[in-house]
Amino acid sequence: MTLSAKTISRVTAAAVVAALTGVGLAMPAEAASTKQAASGAASQAASTSKPGQDTLRENVQTILKTGSVGVLAQSTGPRGSSYATAGTADRTTGVAVRPGDRFRAGSVTKTFVATVVLQLVGEGRLSLDDSVEHWLPGVVSGNGNDGSRITVRQLLQHTSGLFDYLSDFPEISSVDGFQAYRHTTWKQEQLVKIAMRHKPNFSPGAKSEYSNTNYILTGMIIKKATGRSWQQEVTARFLGGRLLRSAQLAEMKTTVRAPDLDILGPAPVTAWV
Repeated sequence: MTLSAKTISRVTAAAVVAALTGVGLAMPAEAASTKQAASGAASQAASTSKPGQDTLRENVQTILKTGSVGVLAQSTGPRGSSYATAGTADRTTGVAVRPGDRFRAGSVTKTFVATVVLQLVGEGRLSLDDSVEHWLPGVVSGNGNDGSRITVRQLLQHTSGLFDYLSDFPEISSVDGFQAYRHTTWKQEQLVKIAMRHKPNFSPGAKSEYSNTNYILTGMIIKKATGRSWQQEVTARFLGGRLLRSAQLAEMKTTVRAPDLDILGPAPVTAWV
């Protein structure tokens, strides 16, 4: 499978807006700086108003009011690009969020992970009908979990029935947990084991229900099929070109390149996909 520039452009536009929204919502409200109101709470936007820009400004302000430290949003389409910012980029200095700031993409990486899998299918290196057991023997087992009954297709469609490990992950579900474990590196195998402590939510293929566990396993399958991590595959296939020239996958790093939107601190789950 080969993505056209037009297709990648659409994915990128959706990814940017979703990622930026995620950045605004991911930071525990208690961590917001008291400098926020005095140094950048007001939305910063392009001097020339463009279609949809007022809505974008309103949206970033709405996210900021949830207790977020800073928000940056960009919308790109046939008529050009619009952006809006709100809040603080650096809690120490109080510098306002800037349109050129980098940010953690978070779950937007899943779009690219899924695309890598589809490209590998197109290259004949794996099949959507392959079982999870075929690629990851013994990984999905116990408490009624059976990787031989779950296909790669079902992982991507969220019809695997596997428990979502984030539903049993108190390390990042509270301010205290975030502060205590924000420097911890979680391996993909560890995250899957959390899910395996629980029975499946339903039989594979019975219905559709979102589970982050599906994408952890998908990333592991990419590694088995290619010999390289999903980060390496995404980087080689999509990053550094004309459309995504400023993107990077930091792997185990806890910082992003300056200029950055330093509101999250170290990523709580560095194996995140």
